[in-house]
Amino acid sequence: MKRFFLGFVFAFLALGLSAARAEPQMWQQYAPLPLAQPVETGKNIEVREFFYYGCPHCHDMEAPLHEWLKHKSKDAEFVRTPGIFQDAWLPMTKTFYALEALGLTEKLHNKLFDAIHKQNQRNLLSDESAIFDWMAAQGVDRSKFIAAYRAFSTQAKAQQAKEMTSEYGINGVPAFVVDGKYITSAAMNGSYRALFTTIDYLVDKARKERSGKK
Repeated sequence: MKRFFLGFVFAFLALGLSAARAEPQMWQQYAPLPLAQPVETGKNIEVREFFYYGCPHCHDMEAPLHEWLKHKSKDAEFVRTPGIFQDAWLPMTKTFYALEALGLTEKLHNKLFDAIHKQNQRNLLSDESAIFDWMAAQGVDRSKFIAAYRAFSTQAKAQQAKEMTSEYGINGVPAFVVDGKYITSAAMNGSYRALFTTIDYLVDKARKERSGKK
């Protein structure tokens, strides 16, 4: 009986390891976009995240995302895009592009997430005066930030992000699109670890497709 039990345990563990190493499956861990989209990264394979500063899951994604960025393939290039499902999300979209224009994304992106989700400053999501005050408190020149926030280029990028959210068929954030072809998310994979395993798989898949290999 003991021998049978140990054999059962080893068989169960082997099955679990096999499942853990199984290839991500289309329509389960990822799906093809209905229509492939152009990429901005040239010869590099684009990994695009759609996110929203007000989304708690997007905030939780930051730590595992930064860990993945340390070890990603050299030919994979990460791009952020604000997802927009309603006009109420536009202030944060314009904030993102204003930070980008001022070269402050790396410095303030995570701090803004933390202010909203750890410090409960939810007014930042919609109150432009609160956004400008917060930026000034971080040492950003208030007038320069306002100019970048209200710039025509920022409005154009916000509109483009709104269109991309629709064209890519994004119905929830955070979501990742690899090489303009495949969409995946933590919800589809069950965990952040599994998600980034799928992203690495899709980067490799896109690389092979680009080279004409199967």
